Amino acid sequence: MSARTIVHVIDYGGATGGSFIPALCTLARAAQGRGDRFHVLATPIARSTWPEDMRRRGVPLSFVQDKKDVTKATRSLSPDIVHAHFSRYDVNAAAAGAPTFWHVHSYREQRSLPAEVRARVKYHLLSRNVRGWICVSDGVRHEILARGVPSSRTFVVYNGIDVNRFRPPTRAERNEARAKLDISGKEPVLLFFDRTPVKGGATLREALAQLGVACRLLVTGADAADWEPFSRRYPVTFSSRVADARELYWAADALTLPSYGEGFSYVLAEGAACGLPVAASDIPAVREILGGVPDAFRAAPGNAGELAHAIQSAFDTGRPGAGRERIANAFSVERWANDLLQLYDS
Repeated sequence: MSARTIVHVIDYGGATGGSFIPALCTLARAAQGRGDRFHVLATPIARSTWPEDMRRRGVPLSFVQDKKDVTKATRSLSPDIVHAHFSRYDVNAAAAGAPTFWHVHSYREQRSLPAEVRARVKYHLLSRNVRGWICVSDGVRHEILARGVPSSRTFVVYNGIDVNRFRPPTRAERNEARAKLDISGKEPVLLFFDRTPVKGGATLREALAQLGVACRLLVTGADAADWEPFSRRYPVTFSSRVADARELYWAADALTLPSYGEGFSYVLAEGAACGLPVAASDIPAVREILGGVPDAFRAAPGNAGELAHAIQSAFDTGRPGAGRERIANAFSVERWANDLLQLYDS
């Protein structure tokens, strides 16, 4: 097969790379190893560290300023394949004229009639050059099928993480992670990533008030105002967004994910790979990632009583890490890169 030019267009808003940017670098290396050219077009983010990380790993990167700039910059690279992530620039990336993949990462939070009409117009009228829709889970695939996307052009490619980096800590690493967060005492630590109401923070607060055992909640990404009354009565450690989330997993005894909906939860995969038992909502993405894992305890979304029971069960398991093997086998970053390259070849 002759060398191709593959262009990824991303509207990535994080200041640090998380698991997405390292995965993209892994894909770039795999494509370059086959002789393909690989280029990333991205939105500049103030004080972000991942662009330099990406360039240091040998991935060509250029910045775009707006939607019109996306089409112009993409065309200038004469791509054979365009791969657009998230949703801000996907229509403009497809307008460059090359075969395009739209990568659908997110659970659909906006379900109003205007949002539905906009989505259907986009998928039916503006997707002429779209070769396929890549979905991060089967749950997301069913959502876009419901909007009329042809099933023959939808593909599920689960996200991948670095399972060598996200691993259970040694005792020394665990103690160091707790010391950095000023966590002492013997009460179990429950980790929660907060961001928007759909993550289930309100349900979690209600569940913890019903819990029959003392614990410390470790919260990151939270709006302090949402938690202020709760934190006056219960022990809470707040952590700002961190460059290395691995230390948060290492400091915890269990992870909770009380979301009402997820596309594919990096948090869930990373936490399980680090050996954490999980108390999570019984939603499609959770079942797809950790279905059948004995230390993944599920509760109906929004049901605080069931969530409290799931949290207690997660604590009772004593951090056995049964989910790690499943994550390592099914959700490695190398598998993600290989799946995408095979899709490009098809």
